[in-house]
Amino acid sequence: MLQADCADEVSISSAIDQAAETMGGLDILVANAGIELLGQDDRVDRLDYAIWRKLIQNNLDGQFLTCKHGVRHLLANGGGAIVCLGSNCGYLGMATNEPAYSASKGGVFAMMKVMAIDLAREGIRVNMVIPGFIDTPMNDPVMGSEDELRYWNDQIPIGRIGTAEECAAAILWLASDDASYCVGTALTVDGGQSSI
Repeated sequence: MLQADCADEVSISSAIDQAAETMGGLDILVANAGIELLGQDDRVDRLDYAIWRKLIQNNLDGQFLTCKHGVRHLLANGGGAIVCLGSNCGYLGMATNEPAYSASKGGVFAMMKVMAIDLAREGIRVNMVIPGFIDTPMNDPVMGSEDELRYWNDQIPIGRIGTAEECAAAILWLASDDASYCVGTALTVDGGQSSI
């Protein structure tokens, strides 16, 4: 396993170069940098600029750097697929008191759309998966009690929180040849939450 600091360009570039060398090139790139700082991200007039920068640097800059250095290898390999990971917060702006997280993920959405146009004729398809509330370690702080789980399950039309495996299946499909005509697509995997 290769580790890299998603906020450090040299670290990201080195890890991607090592991965490409080990695997004989890259065909698929998943840009999945993301943190959420619950309790620190706050209404804009109360938001500490250092928290804003940390979220933008990790979530937006991290995906930018992953794509920047991954594209070189995809082009060298004759094309491929990029799947960025977004959030309903960035897509719909639905997270109150989380402007930095929402802005970082909104930036990823816009970046994905532009990359999709810029790279399509170079043989690289760029798309996005937009997870809703998913059972991952990032959401552990809000899943600590039955009351919290009941609240979130009530917010989702399908009546339950999603799994990482369900998101992985969507990513795999967008990266596969079965999605060969999908370019600039944002596939929402949220149990219907964004439809409310």
